[in-house]
Amino acid sequence: SLNGFVADILSTMHHITKNTCINIETELDEDCELYSYPGTLSQIIDNLVNNAVLHAFEGLQLTKEMPGVIVISTQVSEKNVSISVSDNGIGLTRDVQSKIFEPFYTTKLGKGGSGLGMHIVHNLVNGPLEGQIIIKSKPKQGTTFVLTIPKQLSKQPDDVAV
Repeated sequence: SLNGFVADILSTMHHITKNTCINIETELDEDCELYSYPGTLSQIIDNLVNNAVLHAFEGLQLTKEMPGVIVISTQVSEKNVSISVSDNGIGLTRDVQSKIFEPFYTTKLGKGGSGLGMHIVHNLVNGPLEGQIIIKSKPKQGTTFVLTIPKQLSKQPDDVAV
């Protein structure tokens, strides 16, 4: 159950925003069964949300009245599901967008960022999950990552289930 899976992931992520003015919301489409790698999908969503928390709101004066917002949404079609992680943060320049999936690319050099997180996300989406990921962003207008994956993988490994 995709919607239950997303809820479970978010319940384990509450600690990263509890002392911030960042809200995580969901806009979930109809529920569906997904036959995929749950650990891999969880790692991807976790990484995208953590990236938004670390980068999207940098330099913004967030308040409870004007919080940062991260929205996880789903859109279900006949054979695929799209999962979006959007924020209302500072956005990404074209230069950053063109390099974000490259290994060791980081905007936090010397500040704990390895530059591998988004590279790993890209490889997991395009590899085991048999999908694709795109970025939609403009400076000062937030960022959206959209991953589109099949509801059912072409291969049927023994441990596939969500």
